[in-house]
Amino acid sequence: FTPSKMMNLTPKEILDLLTVKAVLLPIREGKKYPIMKSWQKTTFENTQKPAYQEDLQSYENTGIILGNPSQNLVSIDFDDPIVGESFLLRNPWHSRTLRTNSKRGFNLWLIMEGSYPEKCIDLKSQADANAPGEWRGGGGILTVFQGLHKSGIRYKLAQKLPPLKMVFDQIDWGNLLPKCHINDINDINDINDIKNITDTSEGGGRQGRTPLRKTLTEQE
Repeated sequence: FTPSKMMNLTPKEILDLLTVKAVLLPIREGKKYPIMKSWQKTTFENTQKPAYQEDLQSYENTGIILGNPSQNLVSIDFDDPIVGESFLLRNPWHSRTLRTNSKRGFNLWLIMEGSYPEKCIDLKSQADANAPGEWRGGGGILTVFQGLHKSGIRYKLAQKLPPLKMVFDQIDWGNLLPKCHINDINDINDINDIKNITDTSEGGGRQGRTPLRKTLTEQE
């Protein structure tokens, strides 16, 4: 990895780095959920109001709504660094996109072109029953971009580059998303009977998350 740098970017600097009209969210220090209710309905236009900008400046953590509300900005979140390193080896484009580090792993940030799963999906690893990470493509979810993790460790900027524009089928998932290719995207997006899972301990950062195994079962 490139040596990480502490982040203390202003809202304007974050937007300049992301190159899209992303929906930024004010979050309390050490938390993963925004200060306001119904944050999923926030629009970019809402965030440009002076009072909202003051909140973004006042609170330690900054989150981002992913997917369509932020002009198709998404992240691939790896909690398992070993699985993450294997993914990087299969995808050399990683060196040309924005990367942030968290407590254990890292986030790769992309701007999607064309169809993609607009929800959060657990990645699948044959070596471990626990999900080593997540595809975070929208559906009412957020990712903390900068600030303080609840563990006391700060999110860091590992690679200061604009998010790369990417077509979903160009991502080499290996065995992490074995059936999640371009022909299956509409099937994934059309699954409406899977119960959303909310991480109540964190207050909504994972809302809209779909377990991959159940997704594949519904497709078969």
